[in-house]
Amino acid sequence: MIDFRYHIVSLISVFLALALGIVVGTTQLNGAVLSDLRHQVKGLQKDKHNLQANTRELQGQLAAGDAFAKAVGPAVVAGKLSGDNVLVVSTPGADDATVSGVTDELKAAGASVTGELKLTDDYVDPRRAADMKQYITSALPAGFRLPTTDDAGVLAGSLLADVLVGKPGQKDPTTEERQQVLAGFSTLNVVRLKETNIQPAGYVVMVSSQTASGDNPKAETGMLTSLATGLGERSKAVMVAGNSASAEPNGLIGTIRSDDGLSGKLSTVDNADTAAGQVVTVLGLAQVGQGKPTGQFGVASNAGSPLPQTTS
Repeated sequence: MIDFRYHIVSLISVFLALALGIVVGTTQLNGAVLSDLRHQVKGLQKDKHNLQANTRELQGQLAAGDAFAKAVGPAVVAGKLSGDNVLVVSTPGADDATVSGVTDELKAAGASVTGELKLTDDYVDPRRAADMKQYITSALPAGFRLPTTDDAGVLAGSLLADVLVGKPGQKDPTTEERQQVLAGFSTLNVVRLKETNIQPAGYVVMVSSQTASGDNPKAETGMLTSLATGLGERSKAVMVAGNSASAEPNGLIGTIRSDDGLSGKLSTVDNADTAAGQVVTVLGLAQVGQGKPTGQFGVASNAGSPLPQTTS
């Protein structure tokens, strides 16, 4: 007769056998898994080293290309804007190095940079729209006429264009009128002036380096496109120069390129943070000033071509 102790011993034996089988099986399986994992790690390390080498090679090519553009740029743009006045407008967050590079290239082209107008975050803040409208409509100099609209961006763009740029056949504002308007915008903290005595300019370059970051990106970029449009309607030509970020959907350049009406009026270049893009900024600006069509230049996917077509 089989007693209880026999059942206990039998069950223990079964469990021991199962445990031994699991251990043996797992050991054999782990060996195969570990071998495969080691092989994958070695492959990933090789891929990483290859990618690092490719990155270094591409960075070297970019550096060489930028050095070449810096070396030949002044000769390429020489005389393209000889005797012309150019205003530089920096949008909120514009990169100082890009602004400086564009300004230097404009001067190399023979242009006189009449001043730099810096827009603050408040300029594109929808919450400041009412303050701007109140100032513009209440402190308008005698003889100035505003568009019939309640849009703060359109009003501000029109008034700033009237005092900052001059086109042949149009009456330039007096120095007092210009200073009055700019002082008012400065008091509102929506613009900052690098020079206090900005002179009228026939050309304008707007520099942008980032996407809209607020709660209402469409309203923010709308303020900037309204200003660019106002400047474009009065000046000989406007070029919006920026980087890859500004060419994204919520960036100033991206917004212009996605709108047929805007892209037909305003030229853009999306690699103005490089020496090559700064040369293109000058060439594109000069060509539009000569009556040629606008263009969307650069290396982003929404650019039309890397640079303007050159003619002998």
